[in-house]
Amino acid sequence: MNEVDNLETRDEIASLLEARTPGLGDYRQIAAEYGMKKHEVQGLKNSGQPGQEVMEFLHGSKPDLTVYSFCKMLKGDNMKRFDIVKILEDHLSIQIEHR
Repeated sequence: MNEVDNLETRDEIASLLEARTPGLGDYRQIAAEYGMKKHEVQGLKNSGQPGQEVMEFLHGSKPDLTVYSFCKMLKGDNMKRFDIVKILEDHLSIQIEHR
C-alpha cells in the first residue's frame, strides 16, 4: 500500500473502514487479515481513529503489500468493500514484463 502516497486518499480509506455497515468488513477484519494480534485488534476499539491506526499498521508492517493485492482482499466474500476499491483504482500500477 506504499503505492498510495496521497495522505488524503489514505484518510478517506481510514474513514470508510471506521464506518460500520452490516455485511461489509471494517477495520477489525482488515487488521486481523493482515496479522494484527487479537489483543491489538481489540485495543483499536479505544482508539479515536481505528481506521487510521490500521492504515499505519499496514504501511509499517506490510511494506510489500500492493494496491492490487489489497483490492483483491477487499473484493472477497467476507469483505465486499467495493467502495474502497473504487477509490484505489487510480493507484493500481501495472507492471509490464519485458521478454
